[in-house]
Amino acid sequence: MKKLLVLMLALFLVCGCSSAKSEEGPDNTTEIVITPTEGVEEEGALRSDSTVRTLTFGGNPERSEIPEITRENNDFLQIIAYIEEILYGDIPEGADYPAVKYLPGEWVYCICAYESNFGDNFYDLGYAEFEYEKDGDIITATLHPRLYWEGDELYPEDDGETDGAIFSGTRVAENRYYALEDYFSDILAVYCYYRYEGMEYVLAEFWVSEESYADVLFYRGVQQ
Repeated sequence: MKKLLVLMLALFLVCGCSSAKSEEGPDNTTEIVITPTEGVEEEGALRSDSTVRTLTFGGNPERSEIPEITRENNDFLQIIAYIEEILYGDIPEGADYPAVKYLPGEWVYCICAYESNFGDNFYDLGYAEFEYEKDGDIITATLHPRLYWEGDELYPEDDGETDGAIFSGTRVAENRYYALEDYFSDILAVYCYYRYEGMEYVLAEFWVSEESYADVLFYRGVQQ
């Protein structure tokens, strides 16, 4: 796991430097700080035994539609393989569920979109910042894209003119998940936050319509 984190940081730095060389402007390289939280408590925890989609439309992505690993993207898809293992595997029995007040800080995120559910196959990897307001029970997530993979090609990204995609919202559906909405009315449905062996994970879904969604994983920490 530590090797994957180091590899991912290297990918960020290489692609960020490549982008900075081709354009004038601020350096796009970013140091990602990944540290575990200190405390765990049940009150205010976010834990759902079902993903958001199983409460509505049901179904899982067709894994056969995920593109093959090629020579050009092998390192990147090694990271994706780890992310998909967390997204589509079972939550460990020994996992802890911290209160959402421990969410704030920097995370790595990845959006995993598949043709069967979203209309396209792509991965969008970057870092995110979570904020939490106890007054109103509001979560805000700001996404900063850095790498985009589609059609066997890997592209560097930056915040562009948006300064990051900002989603904000509170609990809905009998406290089953948080619905965070952005400027374009897209929804980031955050349904689980847990910690296991020094790592923290947030499971979410990115909805752009009633039929189109992608899976999202946020993670940080150092595996013990």
